[in-house]
Amino acid sequence: MHSADISKLLKELCELGYLQSEGNGRGTWYHLKGIKDPNVTSNITSLDPNIACKGEKRMSKLKLEMLILSQCVAYVSLEELAKRVNRNPLYLKNFIIPDMIDKGLIERLYPLSPRHPDQKYREKKDK
Repeated sequence: MHSADISKLLKELCELGYLQSEGNGRGTWYHLKGIKDPNVTSNITSLDPNIACKGEKRMSKLKLEMLILSQCVAYVSLEELAKRVNRNPLYLKNFIIPDMIDKGLIERLYPLSPRHPDQKYREKKDK
């Protein structure tokens, strides 16, 4: 990744309340921040799974990935996941899910058969 892209991701993580930054410019340091911090106003994991992002038509890929991770505690089908995050199943299947698998964020129920008709996804346990 380019350093500018990484900076944008770090800024988003700070805005979401997962990181805390100190310093300015090149001297900025980032620290983990507790997710249940009372100052955090947009905690994705506290959202109701059935109305996860109702009304929010556009969101960053990072925020969508975090939302998907919060919904994949147990194995979930693509259709159910799409319904929970209010996205088209084909969009998730073609663009988001493969990237998340490549990054090691989620895993398939049937890893040797990606097109299995009963395929489901969950958060990868050994990241």
